[in-house]
Amino acid sequence: MARKLSTRKRPARELKPIRSRMKISNKVFDDQTMTVLHYFLSNKRITSLDFPIAQGKEAMVFRATTPTGYAAVKIFKYETASFRKRMQYVQGDPRFKVPKGLRSAVRTWARKEFANLSLCIRHGVRSPRPIAFKENVVIMEWLGVGGIPSASLKDVWMDDPQRMLNELLEDVKKMREAGLVHADLSEYNIVVHENHPYLLDVGQSVLLSHEGSEGFFLKDVRNILKFFKRRGVKMTEEDALNFVRGA
Repeated sequence: MARKLSTRKRPARELKPIRSRMKISNKVFDDQTMTVLHYFLSNKRITSLDFPIAQGKEAMVFRATTPTGYAAVKIFKYETASFRKRMQYVQGDPRFKVPKGLRSAVRTWARKEFANLSLCIRHGVRSPRPIAFKENVVIMEWLGVGGIPSASLKDVWMDDPQRMLNELLEDVKKMREAGLVHADLSEYNIVVHENHPYLLDVGQSVLLSHEGSEGFFLKDVRNILKFFKRRGVKMTEEDALNFVRGA
């Protein structure tokens, strides 16, 4: 049973505007999540949670103000059944135990996203730098100009789409060298920040040792080639795969 937050501990000034103005469901701001947000507010990781910038079935991402600027705060929803179906991405990963309950699955997913982001950063992959995580909340680097978030790849006009494709394939290659496959790469989870592509949503990313890694890898490359083909860039699948594999 969820533990109820006391009025004394609830960070009303910083969080109440989000609930009231944006009318966000309690499926996001349940009591346990509020406890985690209070923890990050108390230790000054963030000073306020400002407004949502992205929403999906499994998580919402908010802009947060920090003592030095902004950060992105990703909150994975406890009240969603989709995580039960995504444990295939955890199975076989020696870094994590396959969770038994739904809430445990959500917390494992958040921990996996933080671990994969850390691995990406260590190997030079353009992705948000992970800052902190606790339970179902991950804080990461803010990708934006001032307080405005950078746009998704699908929404930007590119003056040199060939260069953008080359940079993306370079990052896919670096991920592979780090022992990771994104496993859900598309124009929807890539943002263009300072005129460079950055990879997002790496919670489902799997190790090369995963039994499905090769299939996920092929799908990632095909998704990207399909998108850039619509932008007039011609590259064969063979050339792309050879580049990423270092052939």
